[in-house]
Amino acid sequence: MIMKCLFMVYVVLLLVSFSVMHINHALELAENGGGIQERALIPRQKYTVTSARKLLRLPDIGDGDGSGDDGDGTGDDGSGDDGDDNGNGDGGDDGTGNGDGGDDGGDQGDGSENRIGPSSCSKDSIQVNQGDTAPLPNGIPTYTVIIENACYSGGSCTVSNIHLSCGWFSSARLINPRIFRRLSYNDCLVNDGEPLNPGQSLTFQYANTFKYPLSVSSIAC
Repeated sequence: MIMKCLFMVYVVLLLVSFSVMHINHALELAENGGGIQERALIPRQKYTVTSARKLLRLPDIGDGDGSGDDGDGTGDDGSGDDGDDNGNGDGGDDGTGNGDGGDDGGDQGDGSENRIGPSSCSKDSIQVNQGDTAPLPNGIPTYTVIIENACYSGGSCTVSNIHLSCGWFSSARLINPRIFRRLSYNDCLVNDGEPLNPGQSLTFQYANTFKYPLSVSSIAC
């Protein structure tokens, strides 16, 4: 009788152990493959390529300024030569020469110009990008949104109380209300109204049968 009881206790413990292992494995899968989690306040100075940026195919931020245009030289005659790094070339027969400018800037990083925002606080300082991501298991499409303060002039560009036009925004996937929430029709609040410093960004993901148009409606400098 005692042996039978011990055997039953052993079997119960074994089943509990397997259940715990199964739950932990399921949590790991959900954590690793459940989509993009919210990332708040990513500083530009410590920029890393996030999975959200890869999915939206946003350009990386390089260290160099990447400046340099094709050089055009003028001349009365003679054959045209390649220009130097500053974009200057010798004139050809038709009076123009072509040069490859900006080699030095390109070596340091791509420094994409479209990532450079305005130099003062304004609605244009806030960039909103969103793109399609993997659907939920039930088939509902998901969309990842990146909201970034692209201003580059320092403290004068700190933006707070950011509101977006968002229609009747709703999501089948829970969003942290401190990151993004709808207050009323066509009025959504970003970052709980807290400041978004130059170069900082936040990310969230929503699920809906269609993509909501999102645009900045008002800010406070």
